[in-house]
Amino acid sequence: MVPGQKIKCLDSLRWPTVGRYKVDIASFESLALPVLQVKEDTNLFIIDEVGKMELYSSSFFPAVLKVLQSNVPLLASIPIPRNGRDIPGVARLRNHPGAEVFTVSASNRDAVREEIYSKLLDLLPKQ
Repeated sequence: MVPGQKIKCLDSLRWPTVGRYKVDIASFESLALPVLQVKEDTNLFIIDEVGKMELYSSSFFPAVLKVLQSNVPLLASIPIPRNGRDIPGVARLRNHPGAEVFTVSASNRDAVREEIYSKLLDLLPKQ
């Protein structure tokens, strides 16, 4: 190797991109999919975020749908549609029966945080 020589990883050339970011699907799936397994003692799922980047994984969205079918409460962040266009998987979550969507801004974030917290407390098992 020559000092200053750039080495390209061939695998990274095949990774999909979202903006300036490359999506390492294999690494993402190795982290995300095991924790999206519904287990008997699971009381809540939190996903930050379900968006274009995450949906490059063909296994991620079906895992999210299994979580929804389990009736375990799910708190997930999703992107706001841009220019009237929504990502199909995100639209399915947004329009899912029982879904409640909160739009968070700098001016309302404290009030929305309290509202979400209160709703989650109502959904979680009482101890």
